[in-house]
Amino acid sequence: MALAAAAAAVVLLTSAELAVRALAPQEMRLRWYSREGAMVLMPGYRGPAGRAGTGTLRASHLEINSDGLRDREYGREKAPGTFRVLVLGDARTAGLQVRAEETYPKRLESLLSAFPSSGHVEVVNAGIPGYGTADELRYLQSFGERWKPDLVVLAFYGGNDLANNLEEGGLRFVGDRVTVEKRRLSEWRYRVKAARSWIAAKRHLYHFLHAPETKGPPEVSTTYATGPAADRSAWRLTGRLVKEIDEVSRTLGARLVLVTIPDPGTHGRADVAEPLLQEASASGIRSLDLTAPLLAAAPAVRSTPSPSSTPSLWEPDRYLSSQGHERAAQALADYLAKERLIPS
Repeated sequence: MALAAAAAAVVLLTSAELAVRALAPQEMRLRWYSREGAMVLMPGYRGPAGRAGTGTLRASHLEINSDGLRDREYGREKAPGTFRVLVLGDARTAGLQVRAEETYPKRLESLLSAFPSSGHVEVVNAGIPGYGTADELRYLQSFGERWKPDLVVLAFYGGNDLANNLEEGGLRFVGDRVTVEKRRLSEWRYRVKAARSWIAAKRHLYHFLHAPETKGPPEVSTTYATGPAADRSAWRLTGRLVKEIDEVSRTLGARLVLVTIPDPGTHGRADVAEPLLQEASASGIRSLDLTAPLLAAAPAVRSTPSPSSTPSLWEPDRYLSSQGHERAAQALADYLAKERLIPS
């Protein structure tokens, strides 16, 4: 009797899963918690990025490497003579809307490799959707030794990173410094989280049943709706986090470059990330603001694709298009060369 009931439940769930896939395909969640307690993408995942249509992700094929990154496989040791750049960022860096080789970290790799006397250059794309600056600090503390970078590029997105940092748990101020909780998962907790992550990456029914009643536009900027006091607190916290990332980079023998990616909803305002850029400059941290390259001379965010119009640097959902990634890579490559931050 119990066996028959179990078989019937399996048939029911399978039928429901197939029906949801056919009639209401859902966006998969590919985030995975490592044993170190840092969030990455699901290691070894091969499959679609998400649903077709106008959602945040396109129905494109994704390949995630064994390190949980949207990049190729790397050996456990860095080859002698290699100059390695580690790019930390969120969904704008992961670039799930374009092919892996079109993301700005991988385009940067191609551009730097073509520079005279640059030697062998590797650019590791450590962009994870959902990351804020605190997550990027946690990742660098957890995996910096694995990558042994010579240069760390920290991408700050003006659309939601401040809000992400304010909402982040496990942060604690100690004097003038801020620490992030970095708790290694027990084997039991790791297995539970791994099972849940696997279901979230594979089962449309799971998301259909857990979907909120209403969904707003993805990653809408909330920073400037929080009020002046919250803004000051967020900038202070974010500035401290950037300084901690700089300290960790230095202990790894790497230099840090802060790159600010604007929200296209700001319509080219050059002062959006100014508090962070000023604090970085005062701390001796190199920085590049991509507002001008990405917004000042760029077409407005397009609402519908138009083959006859000038290609936009942004998709309708405020993510970088392939042209946007290319423009960002070009600006970053030129900056690194001008500042002599790459081998010459």
